[in-house]
Amino acid sequence: MVSFDVFDKRTSKEEQKDILQAARKTDLIVLASYIYMQTGKDIQLSDRQLSFIHKLKKLGKPIVLIAFGNPYVIHDLPEADVHMLAWSAARQQVDAAADALFGASRIAGRLPIRIPGLYRMGDGLEMPQTTIRLGKPESVRLNPDSLYKIDRIMRNAIQDSTFPGGVVGILKNGVLAYNK
Repeated sequence: MVSFDVFDKRTSKEEQKDILQAARKTDLIVLASYIYMQTGKDIQLSDRQLSFIHKLKKLGKPIVLIAFGNPYVIHDLPEADVHMLAWSAARQQVDAAADALFGASRIAGRLPIRIPGLYRMGDGLEMPQTTIRLGKPESVRLNPDSLYKIDRIMRNAIQDSTFPGGVVGILKNGVLAYNK
């Protein structure tokens, strides 16, 4: 089961109960933090958010904390099973973080900063891609025009009754770049 919920200052007590109920049924809890650093502003989670996260921790599920902004937010959940620093909430970065989390892309990163009490500058890890991901032909340097030729060959073979149907999938570098 995959569910997605937003917890912010507008989240009601009833919505909190619903989120906790859904979390009880999951195998993994992924917390995505979108807190940005601003001069003169508090850059950590609010007391209300921390209280709710404490309730999630009591469920005994593995927790992943992804920081899409302020990397120091991991101080609020040092005991998370995974800390992932994605640095930005740009759509491409969010997609890349999801791919990395579930093995659809290689992870290779080193901290350019120190996070006191948790990580030193240069800490990080490397993990290979472990699963297939969907992508566009261009993402693995395939020429889309040449794929139209394959499509035409398949279409002609089906029309000529060479076979009743078919599927063509092209996988390159762990990316399913063409599937038709």
